[in-house]
Amino acid sequence: MNPLKALLWIGVLLLAGANAHSQSTQVVTVDAHFDARPVLTVPNPTATGQFFVDKAGPIIININSDSRFVICTVTGPNNSSYTTASGTGYSYSVFPDPSDPTSTGVNHTIEVPSAAVGVYSFVISSSVAITAPARVALRVDFPTSPVRAGLFGAATLQREGRDVWLSVLLFEGSAGRAGANVVAELRRIDVPSPPIPMTFVDDGSPGDAAAGDGIYAGRAPAQPTGEFAIFAVVTGVASNGNPFARSLFQAFPIQPLLATVGPNWSETATDVDGDGLFDGIELTTEAEVFVPGTYNSVVVLRASNGNALAATVQFNAASIGTFNPTVRFESIDIVEDLNSNGPFSVESASLEFVTPQGVKSVCDTRNDLGSTGAYQLLQFERPPILVLPGTTGQYIDANGNGLIDIVQITVPVALQFAGSYQWSAILVGSNGQQIAVGSGSGSRPAGVTSVAL
Repeated sequence: MNPLKALLWIGVLLLAGANAHSQSTQVVTVDAHFDARPVLTVPNPTATGQFFVDKAGPIIININSDSRFVICTVTGPNNSSYTTASGTGYSYSVFPDPSDPTSTGVNHTIEVPSAAVGVYSFVISSSVAITAPARVALRVDFPTSPVRAGLFGAATLQREGRDVWLSVLLFEGSAGRAGANVVAELRRIDVPSPPIPMTFVDDGSPGDAAAGDGIYAGRAPAQPTGEFAIFAVVTGVASNGNPFARSLFQAFPIQPLLATVGPNWSETATDVDGDGLFDGIELTTEAEVFVPGTYNSVVVLRASNGNALAATVQFNAASIGTFNPTVRFESIDIVEDLNSNGPFSVESASLEFVTPQGVKSVCDTRNDLGSTGAYQLLQFERPPILVLPGTTGQYIDANGNGLIDIVQITVPVALQFAGSYQWSAILVGSNGQQIAVGSGSGSRPAGVTSVAL
């Protein structure tokens, strides 16, 4: 399962990884731009290419080079032309001054306020004869295009000996854009190495969590420790029928494998004071340590109502080998935070390496380990008054005129002691505004009962 198909917030995307290898929270910016990175040489002193404008509006073209003599001409629809010199219908700036003999490079910027939809061609060359390779970076930004792309996974923790999972995120507006083509390669950038082609799919096949959601999953074989970069170009057709191309790049390290989470785990419900109620759940996992040091074991439980609860324990691995750290979930946290009957899903178990300075980094995560026993909330130590899940409400038309006279709310509760009680509640609308206040009082028995408002 790809770790990178996950929860998305559009615009700036917050994604949480989810697989058996790594888990991370990562903020990913999606934008609309196209890149080209040609190198001008003596045999090939000119570079050409094209890009697409899928929505009429402003575009910004930047041409950067380590040679101050590099120039560029862009030709668009209706015989429009934009060059690395001042012209009509666009603004141009350059830094530093290419005529300055001390300049070692150049940065050209062409801003077109109203570019027409269509195909644009560019020609990059040199104003003087090429005598040494000149590296060029061309970038075109489309500020108003709704088609935006981003990379997820390069900033998460990648470990040696593990497949490299990455995801391309493609959106048009707030919706995922399916049907695009991704051409990508993984390159090692700290030592000379051949590029590794990567295939990205959005078809729901193994590694891709959902078909057609605009999240394209890609996998590369396991790599050694080192510095890597992912290069990708995403092409497709927008909903308006116009073609687009988006470029993506990100560098990231592949780090040594410090420790892994094993598949085996066990649980024990404890009753320390012997009162017949559980005071917690202890969950023991399996850690295989390859580098001695201090580690955190982090386990997350999730209830059927969606509530989650995490517990952490730190342990010192003085040598390599297998360790069995035990985390503890206290009864009060289970009752108040999970607030649901079991079984609880063991959503994830993670290992964090902790440096002497207290800096933590995730070593490994294993997800979906199974479920705990079918505990009931009433089996746990709890406060004298506990509001249980299952609140219900009904509308009452007391006089039969077709209008609501009373909204009656029934709340299940667990009481440790019989006696007289008072209760109240505030009814709030979907807009957050207070609608009404209800209250009541009466005698209630010990155990599970209910109160009405």
